[in-house]
Amino acid sequence: MTIKPGTKISKYEIIELIGRGGMADVYKARHVSLEMDVAIKFIRKERFPQEILPSVVKRFHNEARRMAKLSHPNIVRVSDDGVYRGVPYFVMDYLPGGTLKKYLGKPMPYREAARLLLPIARALTFAHAKGVVHRDVKPANVLLSEDGQPMLSDFGVAKIMDSDQTQGLTATGAAIGTPEYMAPEQAMGKQIDYRVDIYSLGIIFYELITGRRPFTADTPMEVVVKQSTQPLPPPSKYVKDLPEEVEGVLFKALAKAPGERYADMATFAAIMEGLSARRPVRVKAAAAPRKKAAVRRRTPITTNSTRNIPTEPTTPPISSSTLGIGSTIVSEKDGMTMVYVPEGEFIMGSNKGLSDEKPIHVVYLDNFWIDLTEVTNAMFARFLNEVGNQKEGGANWLENADEDAGISQADGTWWADAGFGDHPVVGVSWYGARAYCEWAERRLPTEAEWEKAARGTDGRTYPWGEGINCNLSNYRGCDKFPRTSPVSYYSEGASPYGALDMAGNVWEWVRDLYDAFYFHHSPKRNPENMANSEYKLLRGGSWYNKQYFARSAYLGYLNPDDTDNNVGFRCAMDAEK
Repeated sequence: MTIKPGTKISKYEIIELIGRGGMADVYKARHVSLEMDVAIKFIRKERFPQEILPSVVKRFHNEARRMAKLSHPNIVRVSDDGVYRGVPYFVMDYLPGGTLKKYLGKPMPYREAARLLLPIARALTFAHAKGVVHRDVKPANVLLSEDGQPMLSDFGVAKIMDSDQTQGLTATGAAIGTPEYMAPEQAMGKQIDYRVDIYSLGIIFYELITGRRPFTADTPMEVVVKQSTQPLPPPSKYVKDLPEEVEGVLFKALAKAPGERYADMATFAAIMEGLSARRPVRVKAAAAPRKKAAVRRRTPITTNSTRNIPTEPTTPPISSSTLGIGSTIVSEKDGMTMVYVPEGEFIMGSNKGLSDEKPIHVVYLDNFWIDLTEVTNAMFARFLNEVGNQKEGGANWLENADEDAGISQADGTWWADAGFGDHPVVGVSWYGARAYCEWAERRLPTEAEWEKAARGTDGRTYPWGEGINCNLSNYRGCDKFPRTSPVSYYSEGASPYGALDMAGNVWEWVRDLYDAFYFHHSPKRNPENMANSEYKLLRGGSWYNKQYFARSAYLGYLNPDDTDNNVGFRCAMDAEK
């Protein structure tokens, strides 16, 4: 059935046909009273034999009810349904950005691909928790909002797990879906579960990264045979220098046997998040070619009881009665100036950021000191000359073999490279950062302390307030420095307490572990997240990241034994009460 523009259907006026699929047509329409554009999906009755039409119509209504119940920021919302001239329809949000198909056809950097698909992985995680398997995850079913936000649509072939509602609609394992994106067990009509969605999303990830689908043929049946029998073409065959870690993710997600894929979509979503730009990994930059970083097997977080870190007395804390914003002290141990952050409440988190930044909440912190800048190469070299570059957690504290490291050594002596003594040290593991702070009789800041020191008490976006430019911070898109900048260079970018370089330059290790839902249950006073996680938190963005990552509320994370050319740290210290 074709519906002419201008046709009135209930509260809606048809504008134009915007999509046609095997099961339904989608029209753009206007909600007359609300003056709001919507999308209306009509079943294509003529495409189905009369004997199965009742079950198809039932399935269509099930889709409407199912989508209406799946309330998630990245699932297209269903707001209404009805029947027009015997044809059932339902009403959805109108998304003018097109579909994910617009990104296909040429290779995309894997970080961008992971970042693009992460919202869909989270939407599927939510759907699976509700007992819904999508079964037809493909680029055409990923719609884009006006600002490019991916939204998952079309649960028309979804299966409600362990529900009587769908009995008789689709036989168990029936091959409903799109062959190029279909898991082998689904294509062969076998028993299926949520892992078919992991496979389908993995195919899209593969296609975005390589610019091609892994299995294609002249007929759908030939595609099904290839999906089921042929090995996955290595993505590195099409993308030069693709990290082994990324290729490993694709091979696992696209394993033929469901049991060899990721355990669940939540795990796959966490992997995608780790591969996205949230995770500061080794990079190549045009200014100075780098060798490819080796992929190292991670080890559990452990404490090395053999660490030998000599300490000396430092400047004793000053009574808080004599302190205020602007007060400073200097460490006798390494010469670091520290700024004072008074006790009190501040607004933590951001409702405009990613889900792990939410919700905003009020936190109370005792007074403390925090380093004016990141620890420099010169300071860290002095530390190494006293205690050595010890191994902890499976890796050395400093990875100085990196071409971007600003520290060198010979015959057991360490020194800062010429011209880089006042640059932040990079290539330091979380263990190395912790060891340095203990040596200096300080400690790593908690993430709450770091965020308060960075943004003050008024919930501002950046240390200096709102907006960002290259006179305030060293971030991607600025050309003053090829990589790190000297500490204190961006004095105009100071935080309310005078701390410098808390946006951009290098990511900074903090003491806490990463938990995506910690802000939902964290204590109000002096929170410190010691959740059961393999990741340690990073804050502040770096020279490699765009301005979005320099926001004071943004959370990054890495394994504690990881070292990267855009990761450093600063220390903190309790203040006298």
